[in-house]
Amino acid sequence: MRYPRSILPIIFLLFAFSVGLPTVLAEDYGAPSDSNMHTSDHYNTSKQRKAGDDFFGGSEVNEDEDIAIENENPDYLKARRKLFIGAEEKFKAHPLRLTLEDCIRIALVNNSKVQATEYGIESAKAKADEASARFWPVFEYSWLTAPVPGDFSNAVGSFFHGDIAWWNKLTFNVGIPIYAFGKLDLAKSMAEEGILAARENKRKERISVVTQIRQLYYGALLAKEMERLLLKAHEKLLNEIEKKKDGRSPIERAKAMTFLIELENRIADARNKEALALEGLRVQMGLNPDVAITVYSERLRPIKTVIKPLDEYVKMALENRPDLKLAEIGVNVQGKKYELEKRKFLPDVGIGAHVDIGRSVGGVRGVTTTDNWSNPVHFTRAGVGMRVEGKIDIHGQSARIRGARSDYYKASLERYMANDAAILDVKKAYLDVDTAYDNIVRSDVAQKYARQLLFLTQNNFELGIGNEEDYVNALQLVLLTRGKYFESVFNYNVALAVLEEKAGILPDVDIYH
Repeated sequence: MRYPRSILPIIFLLFAFSVGLPTVLAEDYGAPSDSNMHTSDHYNTSKQRKAGDDFFGGSEVNEDEDIAIENENPDYLKARRKLFIGAEEKFKAHPLRLTLEDCIRIALVNNSKVQATEYGIESAKAKADEASARFWPVFEYSWLTAPVPGDFSNAVGSFFHGDIAWWNKLTFNVGIPIYAFGKLDLAKSMAEEGILAARENKRKERISVVTQIRQLYYGALLAKEMERLLLKAHEKLLNEIEKKKDGRSPIERAKAMTFLIELENRIADARNKEALALEGLRVQMGLNPDVAITVYSERLRPIKTVIKPLDEYVKMALENRPDLKLAEIGVNVQGKKYELEKRKFLPDVGIGAHVDIGRSVGGVRGVTTTDNWSNPVHFTRAGVGMRVEGKIDIHGQSARIRGARSDYYKASLERYMANDAAILDVKKAYLDVDTAYDNIVRSDVAQKYARQLLFLTQNNFELGIGNEEDYVNALQLVLLTRGKYFESVFNYNVALAVLEEKAGILPDVDIYH
C-alpha cells in the first residue's frame, strides 16, 4: 500500500497563521530528542455531520452569529473534542491484535488462493494416476434388449401378428495394455511434471500472499504513525483555541477553525487508509467479516536484517523462483510431447478377453444356424487373445510432429528469457532496497537537524532576539521531516519484501504453531 509523499503541507499553514500557537507547541517539539515525539492514543471515530449549504449558491456565512454561538456555549470546543476523538465502542470491542508473523501464519493456512492450489495438486495427481495405465485392465460391457419374432421361419408375419418374444444380449470385454513403444511412459512422465507444476504454483501463490501481507501490515503501521502525528498537532491547536478564545479577533478565530477542520479531514483520511489496510489483511487471512483485527505493533520501524550481496540474491532467484521452475517444467513437457508425437506411428499392444451371451424370453421357433454355425438368438461365445492396433496418418501426424517441435523450441527460448527477466527483477529490487535505506538515513539526519534548528530558534524567540516566522518555519520543518522519515521506513520495508519475493524466498514460518 502506497501513500502520498506528503500529507502535511496544509497542516504547516495552520501553524503559520495561528497566533501564539508556536509557544504552546514548543512544549512538545522544543528539545532535539526522539523521546519528545511520544505516542498519543489511537482512536477510530464515526462522525455525524449536519448537511450544510453548498459552497456556491448557499446562504451567506454570518461570522458574528457563529462566534456568538461559541461564546454563549463555553463547552463548545470541549464538545467538539469529544465528538472528534471519541471512539465507538463496537470498533474497540476486543479486536484481535496480530503480529506480522501471526498474519502470515494465518494467511498461509486460510487464504482462499492458497487453498485453491491444493486442489490443483490433487487434480494433477489424479491425472498422473490416469496416465499410469500399463497392466491396468479396462472393462467394457453392454446390454441389448429388443422384441423378436416368435417364428423365425415367418419373421415378418409372426412379428406383425403379435407372435413375439423378448430377446437379450449381454457383452463383456476386458483389455489390458501391455506395451506401447514408450508412449505410456511418456504420458506418465508428462503427468508427473504436471504435479511438480502444481506444487510450484502453490509455492508461488504463498510467496505472493506473504508479500501482500507485509505490504498491508506496514501500510497499517504507516497510517497509525501519520494519524498519531496529525492528532498531536490537532490536540495542540485545539488547546490553543481554547486558551485564547477571548483574546483572538474574529478573523484569527475563523482561520484557526478552518485549519482545525482541515486537520480533521487529514486525520479521517489516515484512519480510512488504516481501516482499508486492516480490511485487506482480514481478507488475505480468510477471516470472517465480523472479526475485528488490529496490528500488534505500535511503531513503524525499519526491518533489522543483513542485506546480502547482489550475486547471492541472483543465485537464489535462479534456484528458487517458482516462475523459473515452471518455465523449466514447461520445456520438459514440450520435449516429451514432441517425442510422444513421433512415436504415435507405432502400434499399441495388449491382451484381452471377450464374452457374448444371447437369450430370449418366450418360445422362439424356426431358428437355424447361420453360416458361421452360431445361433442368432441363443448363444454363448467367449475368447482370449492379443491385439495390435495402430494408425498410420503420414500427412496429419507429420504436421503434428512439426507443431510439437516448434512448441518445444519456443518454450526453450522463453525459459532463457525468463531467466534474464528474473535477474533484471532482482537487480531492480536490490537497487530499490539500497535507495530506500539511503533515504532512511538521509531523512533521519534531516529530522535531527530540524530539531536542532527548532531548539535554537525557540531559544532565540524566547530571549527576544529571534522572530516568530523563523520559529514557525523550523516547526514546519520538524513535522515535514518526521513525515518523510515514516514514509522512508515504509518504502524500505516494502522494498525488502519485494526483494525477497523476487529472489523466491518464502519466510520460515511454522503454520501449525
